[in-house]
Parts: sequence; C-alpha cells; structure tokens
Amino acid sequence: MTMKRNTLRRALGAMALLWIASIGAIAQPVTTQPAPAAAHDDKPAEVDRWYAMLIEGQNSGWTHTTLKREGDRYVTRSHMEMTMKRGDIAVQIVQKEQFVETLSFEPVEIVSYLSLGTIFSKRQDIRFTSDAMLVETNEGGQITRRTVDLPKEKWLTPAQASVLMKRNLAAGTKEFSYLKIEPTVGLTPQRYTFSIRSRESVEVLGKVVPAILMDSSSSAAPGVVMKEYVDEQGTSVKGSAAAIPGMTMEMLLADEKIAKAQINPQELVASTLVVPTGAAVVEPRKTRRGVYELTYQPPAKVDSGAGRAAEVALVVPYASVQRAEKSSDTVTRVTVDLDAKLPPPHGDANADQPTDLNRSASSMINCDDPEIVALAAEATKAAKDGSVLARAEAARRFVHAYIQKKSLSVGFASASETARTKQGDCTEHGVLLAAILRAMKIPSRTVSGLVYAEQFLGHQGIIGYHMWAQAWVQDGTDGRWVDLDAVLDAEQPFDATHIALSYSAMADGEMFMDMLSMASLVGRLSIRVVESK
Repeated sequence: MTMKRNTLRRALGAMALLWIASIGAIAQPVTTQPAPAAAHDDKPAEVDRWYAMLIEGQNSGWTHTTLKREGDRYVTRSHMEMTMKRGDIAVQIVQKEQFVETLSFEPVEIVSYLSLGTIFSKRQDIRFTSDAMLVETNEGGQITRRTVDLPKEKWLTPAQASVLMKRNLAAGTKEFSYLKIEPTVGLTPQRYTFSIRSRESVEVLGKVVPAILMDSSSSAAPGVVMKEYVDEQGTSVKGSAAAIPGMTMEMLLADEKIAKAQINPQELVASTLVVPTGAAVVEPRKTRRGVYELTYQPPAKVDSGAGRAAEVALVVPYASVQRAEKSSDTVTRVTVDLDAKLPPPHGDANADQPTDLNRSASSMINCDDPEIVALAAEATKAAKDGSVLARAEAARRFVHAYIQKKSLSVGFASASETARTKQGDCTEHGVLLAAILRAMKIPSRTVSGLVYAEQFLGHQGIIGYHMWAQAWVQDGTDGRWVDLDAVLDAEQPFDATHIALSYSAMADGEMFMDMLSMASLVGRLSIRVVESK
C-alpha cells in the first residue's frame, strides 16, 4: 500500500542523511497493455495497519499508517519511529505525515514532520491553492515561508494512488507507474514504478497469507528495488529493500504490541567505511597530493518510467583542487593536488560559477538568522586582513572552536540549531560554516565526499563519508572555490585525502535528494591509493 511503501523509502532516506553524518489525472502506465484510470467515484480502501521495521533482522522501529474518510475529506496519516546506532550512540528518527484531500482527490493540505537525533527537527505545512503551494517550514524554531508553483506534471494524491493500485491489480496489469509528491524528498513529484511478478503465499510473523509479489522503484532512489508482497487491495503485508549491499531493511505487517516490541538498533556508520588498498597514507592531515582509483559497482538498472532505464553511475565532479578521469565504465582516477594550478573543468574558465542559491538563505543554511549574523561578525574580527580568503579561513577556524561538543548524537542539524547548541559532527560543521560565509556575503556550498582517517569508531586506516564547505573567492576577474574543513584543527584548513563526490547549495527541497544520491554509493565503492605525498 502506498503509505507503507513511502514510509520505507523515507526510512532509507533518513538512513542516507545519517550515513553522511532520506491534481492531476492519472499518469500513463509504462506498459503496452491498457490500464484502468481511477475514476472520481472510486473509493480507496480504508486502512489502519501497524508494521514492524527490521534492519538486518534486528527490530529497529515501527510504523503506523491509516487512510480514512473524515467528513468530506480523505485523510492519510503515517507515523514512523526508528532507532539506529552511529558508533555507540543511539539515534532516533521520527517521521510523521498527514495528507488531506477532497473526495474527488484534490489536494488540500500536507503536514509533515521529521526529526533526526537529539537536535534536528523540521515541520512543513503545505497548503494548496488553485495555482500554487503555500509552504511554511519550521526548522528548529526558525520559520520560513514561500510560494511554489504547482508541478506541471500530473501527479496523484495518496487516496488516488491507492485506487489506481487496486484497479491495476484487479485488471492484471503487469507494469504501471505514477507520480507523487513526497515532502521529505522535496516538492518535485517522484515517479513510482511497479512490476507485478507473481501471485503466491507469504509467511508474515508466523501466518501464511495469499499475496501478490511485485517489484517497486522510485526515481528518488535510482538502483534501489523494493521486493513487496501486497494483498488484493494493494496494501502491503511484507516488504524489503537493500539501501546498501548487505544492509537490508524489512517491514512486516503486525499488531501494535508486536510492532513496538523491544528495539535492538543496528549500527550503521561502521558499515559505510572503506578500507583502502595500495600505497600507504602517511600523515594524512599534511598530505598535499593524492591520486586515487575509485571502482564503483553499480546496482542493476531500474526502469524509471516510460520505458527508460535509470542510469546509476559514479560521477566524480571537478573541483578547485580535484580532477577526475574515467578509466572505464566502473573505474575513475581522481587526483587531488593542493599545489598544482589545475586547468579549469572542461577548459571553461567560467564553469561552476556560484548562483543565487549559493548566496541566499534556506531552512538549512539560514544565514539571515540574527544569531548567525552575530557569529559572522565575531569571526570576521579574527581575519588577518579584509580579503575574502582571510575572512573565509577565519570563519573556518571560528566554527572549529565554536562547536564544543563534537558528537555523533546529532542527526543532521541546521545552521541555526547548531549555532544555539554548539554540538555536532562533520555535517553540522560544514553547514554552519557555509551559513557564516553567506552572512559574510561570501558565496558558499557544502561538499559531500570521502576523507582518510587514521582511526575512527575503532577502525584504523579507513576512508569514510564526510562533509565540508567551499567558499567562492574572487581575485579580480578570476574566481575559484576554496575547500574549508572546519572539523580539522586551526592549522589544517584542508588536505589532499579529501575526495569530493557532490556539491549542494542546501537549498530548500534539494538537501534530501543530495543525501540520497550519496547513499547510492555506500557499499559499492572500493578505493586504491595510487599516490600519497
């Protein structure tokens, strides 16, 4: 059923965030067979179901989903609570959503809530008008409001998607898809594609029930295929998906008592670490040049709709000190050189210029917050001179000292939250630094990638997922992105064991997708150190 299916995807997305620190008419089905459209007089099946959530067989949380008619409205609600470990620290994820629509499937309102760990929380209220979405976001007490145009694509409400699912199953349709908005992912509709495999019985918590086996995938998570058993109404009874190789999440139909049984959270961060081969990395924090061979084993291609296969590939970006060259379809050679004057990407000196998104506030990087403006003024006082580079480096050192409790207990806090709590890991350092830079009128962005660590969570000589910031430094007519890692101490602004994999302005609506794209790499990368000096 759509609610449970989306909850599993949200859980996978939330895991992605933590690893780096997740009215329209019916869309045309991707099949040559005629598929039924959902008529307005069709009624969705009312649902009230509990599910147990397991990660690698360990009870890690629960979810409760309902779809009911309330007066002249259909109301769909979901509530998920999941706990996982980052090292020895247990981190709880709570996600709630309420979608209100009319009996003719016109959207009225969406209220969503997400909290990650002890600090980060975000509530989003979306009200629909005839031509727009009025969006209010409350992130750690910081409220922002904006108006967003309605999507041009035709998309489905939850009740409408439920009706379409039921009608396609009854008609024996082998493959179909639809678009749907997921506020946790963003306001751009995501495509969900379903392939019916067989009818068979399945055991769920000791009971054998008849079911329909299907594969489902989403454009929000290319390469991730969910194996799902549903009943004739399209309501899930059992589902599983591997967010990364060797890390499977399951959701099983249960009663409330079983769903909320003793939680035994799975440790996830250590499973993302990569043990490199090749040359030794000596004094990583002083490394000025590194050459790395990244081998990526992509998941199977997934149909993203309209007969198109989603390309799931490793694309290593060019950076100010980084160049990448593909040796084959699966192997990329990356050079990070802090001293060489590398040519501009693709020979274009104007490539990769900052945009308005790198200068403006968002709910994650609220550079207009008075607290952050005050911190920027304080950091500026320590600059050696008035140059952009000196002020950016002063901001980096300031953030390193300002975040006093360096802990994995925070899921993914906004800059405003970190400014007030003074705690967090690499993501909080990177986001707060990016916000302070923008408050200084310096364009900024965050970088998600990899870094070498001599020791982390009891492991030695590993490469782990990491986040830092970049500042745009303009020298006359020339400009460049400068890497700044606030996790490093005062004397070490950056080193050549950092490998950039993606950039983000942390604009509203794009953060989750950026993190989810990173999650698709976890467990599929091997790294050989070719050179380190």
